Amino acid sequence: MKIFIFIIFTSLLQSQDCNKWQGNNDTYKGLQRRIAKTTALDIPLSKSFNNILELKSTLIPDKEAKKIIPKKRDACDYDRFDIEKRNVEVKNVYIFFYKYENSAEGDNDFHLIVGNDTNNKETLFNMEISALTLEPQTENYKALSKVRNQWKQLIDTAQVVKSYSYYKFVYPIKVNIYGSLFFDTDHNAGVVGPGKNKPTSAWEIHPVIDFEVVR
Repeated sequence: MKIFIFIIFTSLLQSQDCNKWQGNNDTYKGLQRRIAKTTALDIPLSKSFNNILELKSTLIPDKEAKKIIPKKRDACDYDRFDIEKRNVEVKNVYIFFYKYENSAEGDNDFHLIVGNDTNNKETLFNMEISALTLEPQTENYKALSKVRNQWKQLIDTAQVVKSYSYYKFVYPIKVNIYGSLFFDTDHNAGVVGPGKNKPTSAWEIHPVIDFEVVR
């Protein structure tokens, strides 16, 4: 699946906060489930959805997923479990917030809060643009590097304001977004996100494989 991005922004400002991407560290430095988080599934698209609620209706509930996927903080090489082995696309959703995970405890991913309506957190979903492994000759590295570079180009020209530890897009970015499913046992549902904008599930699209800005 190849998606091309056409971006035209006018009168947009660039934030200079120190937590924003600085262009000098794309290497993944996380520990838990490194393989799954940095590997795009090499399978066809399973299904395309028109909104977040449609996608969530096809996912195993968090309570059941926790029984299948163990939480082991030292399990850095756990690959995907069967319930995660799907590539999905969600159309006409908005990227409302993002955070560059570049703290001492971070992994250098870009964490996105994506959805349909910030007034309804059931329609919000976590998605991650993964940092990169040290394997630049692989097709996986090239694919994730491409989407990461596209993302950095977008945020370098977008108007954002600080919202807690995240950035909020002044004008939310409408996208079609595509990637591999992942259930994150590193945090519970409803605890990740700025303020009241916390998705109600620990399911994610991680990594994002491609996205298209919708005009």
